[in-house]
Amino acid sequence: MSGLLHKGMELRTRSLPEHVQRPNRQASHGGRYTLSSPPPTCKRSPLPLIAALVASAALLFLAAFLVVGAFDDSSALFDETPGTAQTSTPADLSTSDGANATERSESDTADTETLSTDSSAIESPISAILEILTIEQKIGQRFITWVDGTTVTAETGRMIRDGFVGGVILYPWNIDSSDQVRTLIDDLQAVAARNKPAIDLFVSVDREGGRVSAVRLDDTVRLPAAHHWAQHDDEEFVSAAAYLASRELRSLGFNMNFAPVLDLYAEPDSTIIGDRSFGADPETVGRYGIRYIDSAERAGVIPVVKHFPGHGVTTVDSHGALPVVDKDTDMLRNGALRPFVRAIEHGAPAIMTAHILFTALDADYPATLSGPILKDLLRDELGFDGVVVSDGMSMRALSAHYSEREMIKRMFHAEVDIMLAHNEYDVLELIDIALDLYREGEITREQIESGARRVLELKHERNLLPD
Repeated sequence: MSGLLHKGMELRTRSLPEHVQRPNRQASHGGRYTLSSPPPTCKRSPLPLIAALVASAALLFLAAFLVVGAFDDSSALFDETPGTAQTSTPADLSTSDGANATERSESDTADTETLSTDSSAIESPISAILEILTIEQKIGQRFITWVDGTTVTAETGRMIRDGFVGGVILYPWNIDSSDQVRTLIDDLQAVAARNKPAIDLFVSVDREGGRVSAVRLDDTVRLPAAHHWAQHDDEEFVSAAAYLASRELRSLGFNMNFAPVLDLYAEPDSTIIGDRSFGADPETVGRYGIRYIDSAERAGVIPVVKHFPGHGVTTVDSHGALPVVDKDTDMLRNGALRPFVRAIEHGAPAIMTAHILFTALDADYPATLSGPILKDLLRDELGFDGVVVSDGMSMRALSAHYSEREMIKRMFHAEVDIMLAHNEYDVLELIDIALDLYREGEITREQIESGARRVLELKHERNLLPD
């Protein structure tokens, strides 16, 4: 995760249900005592009076001590009050239908978990939210989906409400004007705000510059492709361009951008990567990528670097077919992987996968579906603990070779955190497929929750979780 934003993990109980709130201890209030001044006299010796005052003060001190102790003892009574965190509750009860909330399938009942009495079990807002999300909601948070039209339709509202999706992606057909897209995004977030719990959406877009830019409005800057940024041989230029692009996105309401491209311009090509890349030199691409990440973060937009482990080594467009790369691992490590290594070391918050079959790394599955590439290489070897986002699921590199069920199953196993249903698919159907895989034992609760946790951690960093 990025180190630029504070990862405060203090539990804020006011947004949680009663059974996970910690008991409030009754404050102890000692009485305030004053001594009346004795009537003035000049005929008696002061010694008896002083002795009486000392004795009275001692008695009053003892009384105050006993009163305070009684209040302290009484506070212990609240430790066992019903309705505190000691009360167990099912972890995955649905909140959508109060009358039927306890009616669950046999498989769901077997998976019921109770809250631990150990306070470490609720150590953060993330843990608290995971405790109250249903298994369907946890799955929903792991999808970003396309939406139809320029306003929030009933179908879009249903995807956010019933699917509990983690985010949306907007395309040119969703964007007519700056005011219109601001209203659309506000309305999308307003639907999410009515969910329980109210978790904001990732609102994502492709805005690289040049031929890949979903935002093409008269009152926004039209930037050239990244390759032309690099021609200035000036890191400050890259920083400024990235900040400008990101700041405009943030002003429209976007909080995530699928950029920068860290693929190399290794093969002359105008179909897929080409001038979308900063260049052919891994060191240069890595330096410019870091500058882009920093500027996007400063502007308040999550940068998603792409396409791991490198798309520039092929001229085949994965939108239409599955590219196959037969280069050996040394060539990949010394070339295509190096910009991503630099970005990971710098704290990149999110990485998008490539739909490419790298036979030297995994001869059976393309990177998006590959455990050896995403778990063994990206997570374990390179140490990336941020959010992994798939490229679009309906791209022919995947959809022509794998069913939706197989894709989802493989992505859960490979530790893809967010699946991008970028068009064509009905995200509610994809969520149902994932739920069936879970109920049939083909994906586990741990696989669902580990990805949901990473998604929520990133949302927590960007203030997208409820207070």
